[in-house]
Amino acid sequence: DDSVWSVTVSGSQVCADGEESGLFYFRFEFDTRFGHLIYAKEENDFGAVYKWKDENVHAFQWTVTEDGYETPKSWYGGIMYHVFVDRFAKSEAHPDMPRREDAEYNEDWYHGIPQHAKRPGGEVENNEFFGGNLWGVAEKLPYLKSLGVTVIYLSPIFRAYSNHKYDTGDYLTVDEMFGGNEALEELCRTAEKYDIRIILDGVFNHTGAD
Repeated sequence: DDSVWSVTVSGSQVCADGEESGLFYFRFEFDTRFGHLIYAKEENDFGAVYKWKDENVHAFQWTVTEDGYETPKSWYGGIMYHVFVDRFAKSEAHPDMPRREDAEYNEDWYHGIPQHAKRPGGEVENNEFFGGNLWGVAEKLPYLKSLGVTVIYLSPIFRAYSNHKYDTGDYLTVDEMFGGNEALEELCRTAEKYDIRIILDGVFNHTGAD
């Protein structure tokens, strides 16, 4: 029947590649009386039909977990608190944190105005810091516990140029301006005493020029 389309799925094949878990990508291809068409993802994540010669084709993503994998039940049903480290808390016990020569520091913690573009879409250096660090987060754990927080989700903390740390330069080292590896270890130890878990934003799909 000419009205019936034959359909194939092209892309990463789990069995063919011998992989049982991971990220896989696929799209649908149709052989029709109108020609060869592709159903794939647009930039806005919605599906759209393209002609075969169309180059603007993006694959759908399919996350395949290991057979029998279950997320830890101990994380369920809690309250997660997101911390942007540079603007959350300064440490009273560690007031003199390392500073970078190529960074700017805003000493007005409560009323300081962060960097902003001179015009919409303009460049922002993102090298201005207010001085929050992981020691400060650790000191605020009693306060967070009083709010009922069970999980702290940290903004990126690895060594990077910017204040937001999404432009990672070293995934294996906590930025010295945030207290370094020592501060993270202390935060995790103290958080465990309050039955609070720590999640790191690894941002492994981001990287910086460094």
